[in-house]
Formats: sequence, C-alpha cells, structure tokens
Amino acid sequence: LPHDQSCIIPLLSVYSCLGKYEKAEQKASEQPDLELCRQVLLGNLGSIGSINDEKRAEQYRGDAVLELLHAFQKSLDEAIVCNNELNNSREGLELLLLTRQLFDKIVGTECHGFHSDLCFIDMRCVKIANNIGDHKVAMDCFDSAFEQYIKFEQWKIKQFKRSEERNNKSINDENNDEHFTSSLLKSVNPSGHKVIVCEPSFLVKTATSFPEKEKKLITEDPKYACIFEQ
Repeated sequence: LPHDQSCIIPLLSVYSCLGKYEKAEQKASEQPDLELCRQVLLGNLGSIGSINDEKRAEQYRGDAVLELLHAFQKSLDEAIVCNNELNNSREGLELLLLTRQLFDKIVGTECHGFHSDLCFIDMRCVKIANNIGDHKVAMDCFDSAFEQYIKFEQWKIKQFKRSEERNNKSINDENNDEHFTSSLLKSVNPSGHKVIVCEPSFLVKTATSFPEKEKKLITEDPKYACIFEQ
C-alpha cells in the first residue's frame, strides 16, 4: 500500500536480497526527510504556538528528542562499523563513548528499556577497544554492557507484571506512574516508545572479540554465568 510505512524496512531487505540495489535505493530515497517525521513535526507544533497545552507540547518535544537520539545511536553504530578506519581506532571508540555520555545524560537514571541502547554502545566499544589492543577498556565496557543487559531484563520482568495487572484491571493506564527521571524527558510516556531487544547471545558474541586470556576470564567468571547458560 502506498501509505503503509511499516513495510519499508523489510521491503528494502527483500530488494537487497534479490540484488535489486537500485530499486532499494530508489524506494529509500522516496521516504520523508528526517525533519518531516511524525515526532519532529509534533515537537515543532509547541514551538510555533500551535498547541496551547504546554504539558502536551513538552511531551511531544521530549518524544522527538528520544526518537532522534535512538535513531542517531543506530546510524552512528552503522557508520562506524562500516568504516575500517573508525572501527580500528581510538577516534571511533571516543565517538561511541561521547554518544553514550549524551544518551545517559538525556535519558536519565530510569531508562525504561533503553538500557538496550546503552548495552549496544558498550558492546561496540568492546570490539573497537579490542581491535586497538586496549583490553582493559574492553573489559570495563563489557562489564558495563552486562550491567545494562541485567537492567534490561529486570525492566522486561517489570513490564510483564504490569501487563498482567493491566489485564486483571488492577491498575489504570491513566494513572500510570512511569516516567523518565531527566528534566528533558519528564513528560514523555515511556510506553509509547519501542525498544531494541537485548539478547544474551549478543554478549556471548562480543566476548569472542577478546584474546584467549581475557575471554577465559569472562567465561569462567560466575558473574557472567547467566549469559553463557542461555
């Protein structure tokens, strides 16, 4: 369907698998600019006075920031992994670490599932740090990635319980007390945003980038046992 945007990404994948690269590029180029996406347009409404409800305008602006931040993280990761120079240099590592700081600052201490974004950044840092031989930094980043994975799993369990409670009518969505802790996103409803699922297999694969000595330390550490038992 011409106006069904949900099929775009799988359609591009199919075109690429069939070797129809020009068709994929053409279809991608026909999509709206980033500045014309729903979140950005709604966020701009408050700025130009089209919304007289400041609480709602603040929510729209926060939604736009969060979605753009998420998209930026994904785009930067793709750009670095496909750039041999950045993928094997401290410059690439520093870019990711700066992005992580920005993400951490904007999202705040209560990530509501966006722990997975932080986990993916950490895992990419592990690989680059190992590429440049800085295995100490790689170990620190792996530990951080594991921590974010655990927090993501705890968030999933919490969401499952909330879903059961909602089905049992024991909570009301209108009285949802979930919120981000940062000032920038305090009006954003976390349930309105999709998150990337973080699987233990991703961490296991990341561990293979270490030299044998460090890899053994990780696989034999009881702390990380849960990801290797999956």
